Amino acid sequence: MQQQLEADIDNEAMQKQVQDQEMEIEKLMDQDESIWQQKSRVKWDTQGERCTSYFFMMTKIRQSKDLIKEMRDYNGGLMRDQEQIGSFITSHFQEKFKYQPTSIDHDLIKTFRTLFQQRTTTCSAFYLL
Repeated sequence: MQQQLEADIDNEAMQKQVQDQEMEIEKLMDQDESIWQQKSRVKWDTQGERCTSYFFMMTKIRQSKDLIKEMRDYNGGLMRDQEQIGSFITSHFQEKFKYQPTSIDHDLIKTFRTLFQQRTTTCSAFYLL
């Protein structure tokens, strides 16, 4: 039919027939896609629980790999007990981030402000030129 249309390009009836067939093909392809979507939905409904348990199992495996099985303390001693490792890590970070008093050098801050004001004034004067 396509060849006939190419041979007789001005044949409107033939063009209409080709157009109708293309629309029919498109409609059938949409129906086929819908059927496959429905089949996959049925498969999910019947096997969904198995998929969920699979992903749960994979999460557990990943968590076990993420577990710190052993660790050395500051003296090089080996720790394998999870509570001991947890306590060591907790105390390490508590010590690292504990409050430490600071002293403020007010003269240094005053000097910095003066320098900053001088630079700002110089830059402003430069742009006004």
